[in-house]
Amino acid sequence: MPCTLCGLPLPKPPVSDAGHDFCCIGCREVYRAFGEDALVPAKVSPRSTAAPADGREAFLWIDGMHCASCEFLIGKLALKHPGVLDVASSYATATAKIVY
Repeated sequence: MPCTLCGLPLPKPPVSDAGHDFCCIGCREVYRAFGEDALVPAKVSPRSTAAPADGREAFLWIDGMHCASCEFLIGKLALKHPGVLDVASSYATATAKIVY
């Protein structure tokens, strides 16, 4: 069975909570914080496809990002900061593009 949140294989024993199994504590905590909303990765996708003419882009390498819950949480939290217009993060490459 895969992780309830990110779909990665489960460790033995899995991290379990309220009838759901997770691959790591990060996935469990993101699910606790965001519930069913966390199951739809598209909600973290960028709000726009291009930087506005007056916007800037920053590309960041993020040490320790290892699953979709990290990707999801980074996107959600970054968008809460004033001035952040867009976020695209990827656990596969451990990077994030921030438009501000």
